[in-house]
Amino acid sequence: MKLLLLALVLAGAGGIAYPRMHEQTDSACAALDKRLQSLIQLRFQALKLASNPRLAGAAASAQASLPAGATIVAWLHEKLPFLPPEVGCAAAYWMTVVQPDLTQLIPASLPIKPPGG
Repeated sequence: MKLLLLALVLAGAGGIAYPRMHEQTDSACAALDKRLQSLIQLRFQALKLASNPRLAGAAASAQASLPAGATIVAWLHEKLPFLPPEVGCAAAYWMTVVQPDLTQLIPASLPIKPPGG
């Protein structure tokens, strides 16, 4: 029983520490913010914006209006009030690893929409 408890504690600590180490940040919330920015960047790159200057300008303005990490933390606290922010951010980070589709994680109230979407 003690061994199982120790394994759970180590898995939880690793689940919180890994995002910080992998994204080279100071907190799991900063790691989540960095991961979200990279996923959004990949999504914009997939649109092949270079072929359409108007679409490229729209995408650039959309990227400039992306929310900062504090918005994500506030939303996570609203959805998961029983978890400390660091744990909630780590859980959301792992959700983006398992399911990188941002529409499942980011609420419609945040201004992250693909151009034309």
